Amino acid sequence: MRGRLKLFYSENDPSILFDLDADPDELTNLSDNPNYAQAMEEMLAEARDAWNITTLKTQIVKDQDRRRLIYRSHKIGQPPVWDFQPHTDASKQYVRAGRWTTEVEAGAHLDLQKASE
Repeated sequence: MRGRLKLFYSENDPSILFDLDADPDELTNLSDNPNYAQAMEEMLAEARDAWNITTLKTQIVKDQDRRRLIYRSHKIGQPPVWDFQPHTDASKQYVRAGRWTTEVEAGAHLDLQKASE
């Protein structure tokens, strides 16, 4: 982004350029508009200088290969689960047979008589 201009750049797809002052909803691609050609070329040069596209692409492909390896080494047809799911002992969460609700609730309240002594 430079000032009011916003550029989307990819080596594999056509670039997209928006003028956010004239088009805040980003509906009109100005990448082929001759009035924006110089700004477009400058922004493209800046993007190419900022990132080594070849190295970046190599790193991305390596990361994708690593994730595919993890997926293949997991159970067939089931992706690995990345979320932590702590085990919860439901017997400590709910009132079970053999204990009255009033007994459980009584244990959860402060004994005001003992607290005032």
